[in-house]
Amino acid sequence: MENFHIIFSDKHLAILTKKAGVAIQSQEQSIHADLHQLFPNQSIFLVNRIDQPVSGLFVIAFSEVVERKLRTQWEGQQVIKNYLAICEKEIEGQGELHHQLIKAGNKAKVVLDSSGKPSALAYQLFGKSEKYFGYLIQLKTGRFHQIRAQLAHAGASIKGDLKYGAKRSNPGGGIGLHSFQIEFKHPITSEKLKFEANPPKDNLWDFFKALLP
Repeated sequence: MENFHIIFSDKHLAILTKKAGVAIQSQEQSIHADLHQLFPNQSIFLVNRIDQPVSGLFVIAFSEVVERKLRTQWEGQQVIKNYLAICEKEIEGQGELHHQLIKAGNKAKVVLDSSGKPSALAYQLFGKSEKYFGYLIQLKTGRFHQIRAQLAHAGASIKGDLKYGAKRSNPGGGIGLHSFQIEFKHPITSEKLKFEANPPKDNLWDFFKALLP
């Protein structure tokens, strides 16, 4: 299907990619109809969500038991989650960002007191174009809009992300953020699962993909 692509599936779970601009869930919290068409005889439980304007990898479970086991890994920070970000400005070449984040309406906001949730990510600059900067992001925690809010607070808004300070939108409603790699243990077999998804096909993403180490 155009909106989603299956990377891996078995009787317990599936790893898919989605296009930027596609919501996995509607505002009414119903799972996208295309997912039910891809897995017509399965119950579907979302393990991790990526924002509507973000492209790339996400995980679903086919039972509540598998979902709970996977969520335990996510909440225990046992999952490796790497993203690619194209930003409008440059911050220090590599490092970590640590903030307290709260959800304020439909945005995340950095606060300077203990009312927020501790949020951390590691970043590394891997390439530059004339106007933009490519970062590899390792997400340490999994907060609402975390990467978008933390990079914007650090002065490096993601390309196309008007909600967090970008200068202009991208065609199609997407932003320059891609769920690139994910690694975790299979909740039933304990096998290590590791997956990678190429960023969207366009000239700028193609440019930055060629610069990846």
